[in-house]
Amino acid sequence: MAKTFTFSALLTVLALNANAQDKVNIEDVLRYGNYDVGKEYYHRILKKEPDQGMHYYDLGRIHLALKQTDSASYYFKEGLRAARNPDINNLGIANLALNTSNEKEALSKLNTLAARQKKPSADILIKMANVLIHSDNPNIEKAVKAAQDAQKADPSSIEAILVEGDAYLREGSKRLAEQKYKQAIKKNPQSVEAKLRLAKVYKIDNSFDKSLELYNEALELNREYPATYRDLALYYQDYANFSKNKAYNKKAVENYKKFYDLMGKSHDIDNQYGDFLVKVQDYEALTHLVQNIWVDRGDNFQVYRYAAISAFEQGSYENAYMFINKYFDVQDVPSNITAVDYYYLGIAQIVRSVSSSEVNEKEFEDGVKNMEKGISLDASLANDINKKALPLFKKEKYKQAYYVFDLGTHNEKVDDYVSNLYYKATSLYLTQENPIVANPLEKSIQIYDKAIQASTNVHEAYLMNARANRNLNTEASKKKMAENYEGFISALRAKGMLNEKEFEPALVEAYMLLGDYYKTTDKSKAIANFQNVLNINPNHEYSKLSLQQLK
Repeated sequence: MAKTFTFSALLTVLALNANAQDKVNIEDVLRYGNYDVGKEYYHRILKKEPDQGMHYYDLGRIHLALKQTDSASYYFKEGLRAARNPDINNLGIANLALNTSNEKEALSKLNTLAARQKKPSADILIKMANVLIHSDNPNIEKAVKAAQDAQKADPSSIEAILVEGDAYLREGSKRLAEQKYKQAIKKNPQSVEAKLRLAKVYKIDNSFDKSLELYNEALELNREYPATYRDLALYYQDYANFSKNKAYNKKAVENYKKFYDLMGKSHDIDNQYGDFLVKVQDYEALTHLVQNIWVDRGDNFQVYRYAAISAFEQGSYENAYMFINKYFDVQDVPSNITAVDYYYLGIAQIVRSVSSSEVNEKEFEDGVKNMEKGISLDASLANDINKKALPLFKKEKYKQAYYVFDLGTHNEKVDDYVSNLYYKATSLYLTQENPIVANPLEKSIQIYDKAIQASTNVHEAYLMNARANRNLNTEASKKKMAENYEGFISALRAKGMLNEKEFEPALVEAYMLLGDYYKTTDKSKAIANFQNVLNINPNHEYSKLSLQQLK
């Protein structure tokens, strides 16, 4: 497939659609990730003011945030040659040095910057502290010192107090961070930033009520501040996961949409919103986003990803396959491809591979590999496996279901871990005549045992485990059969489901085979089990005859 969209084409679109404002706030660009708008602005302003070192530094910071270290280094070095304010670029060089664990060079650059000023300002000290905090290899001790020096240089600076708190939080000292954020609030109760940062500490501690109270206070102070809405969206997303109540994801989306609307046109912000909608699984909102992007801003690299995901999740599998392949086709930089991209390419290939009567084995294998690659890059994607594998199982594509369910059984923390084990084992059990692996019964039993070990009330696993052991038909397996039938009965009793009609056939099976098992070893247990069969089905001839023989 020919590449129809290139990076240069994207830059043209950006140039046509970038905000018409005269100036951008670099801190907002970095905080909110609207890098495309920032890049367009600084490329433009550098043409007008090529002697301004601060512009090179700010553009370098954008490339640094994007992990484009070569470009970042280029702009920082060019900035050092600028006629005006070149020294600020030492901060960028220091950041790059810290990222590569070259602390000696980093500290040398920071010392050079400080030495070239008669007395470092609070602003410079805060910038130094931020470099020391947010690099890949932070130096918290020196960051705290810089933040404290900034407070001495400007006792009225709320930001200097907050940065000291940020240093403690990066180190994992939540209580010290909390103290500094509270100090900032006490000093200025109108500080939205202080409230947002304290709310973050409480959210990390799962103190969701305290966190929400602070977010609401921040909204009262300023209802046009984008960060509050984005933080609230992430709060509700976290709370939905913590409380196991996915209804809170609706509030998460509502708040992210408010953030999105406040930010203005930006492909990067579009893509952040799209990623968020994928995480909270709001595919209807994702569809609206895709349609709006195409109408309002034309194609971009990422729109194919979101079109593919929304199409797949709403049952349009051919369109999903087409869009995800277009997405991969337009990527000039392989590192731009994310875990989600591999995951959806894989599941699109799998669904396509089983769409006809004959399974396309090569395409299926490629699909599993791509799903596995996606999960290796982002383990949370495995939480979606059960939803993706169940349709294969229901269509009796047991071999394919086995391999997809398997992807959701490598980590006990995966959502539906026990269910994935159950269906993986059952897929083996149901393919005995055309086995997927050697010794399918033994393997299925091992997996059922694992499911039961993880959750002792999973009645389905007990029942199927009993059947597998029964089919194995050894003395040891007969004993395990009895244990599992008894486990099945106990699990139903514990759930208050023992008298539900849908389980009557399985209970008759369990009681009858337990009666048979205990005939020669425990006559009273055998009688009790056969009597239980008759309590469900008084006309069960085998149980009647067995009771007559036993009595």
